[in-house]
Amino acid sequence: MSKIIKKKTKREDILAKAASLILEKGYEDFSMHDLEEKSNCARGCIYYHFKSKKEITEKVIDEIIKIKFADSWKDVYKGDNPVESICGMLDGLLLKQGNALAKKGCPLGNIAMELSHKDKFFSKKIQSIVALQISHIEKALTAAKSKGIIRKNVETDATAKFIVSLIEGCIMTAKTFQDKTILENCFKLIKDYLRNLYACEK
Repeated sequence: MSKIIKKKTKREDILAKAASLILEKGYEDFSMHDLEEKSNCARGCIYYHFKSKKEITEKVIDEIIKIKFADSWKDVYKGDNPVESICGMLDGLLLKQGNALAKKGCPLGNIAMELSHKDKFFSKKIQSIVALQISHIEKALTAAKSKGIIRKNVETDATAKFIVSLIEGCIMTAKTFQDKTILENCFKLIKDYLRNLYACEK
């Protein structure tokens, strides 16, 4: 393995461990000492790749959270029925991450709750990711409307914001009670809501 590949792998490993710590402890409560221990990497090695704890968190948001919780929705408008594509995304989220979400919550939601009102830099980053997720869902709803799948009077922008709010609220409630069943039931209700937007019986 070349030195370049090794450096990239170590950097990615540090970011992954930092993401895990942020999810477990929050931004303010995780320390560089915690990251040293979890990544099995000396402080100098960490600072070789990143200037500060803030930069590490910035890169976690940009390179892990953004891809996982916003970019994953980018193709949801494609397919014959974008509404069912959204429902499929919810099913996939529950299947692949349901246990973790019910136990630890959503990384983006957790950071938003902790930092949005305290740090303008992180607040803008969080807003941009949420806005991106909303735009992907809005694009899917617009496609569904243009195909006559959902009613013409559906306000796609407001509905997309409502859907994202529901998803985050479901995850937060499931985390509060440490109960995946809550997440399953809530996601089912979101899917029922979406299917009630149909212009006709499908």
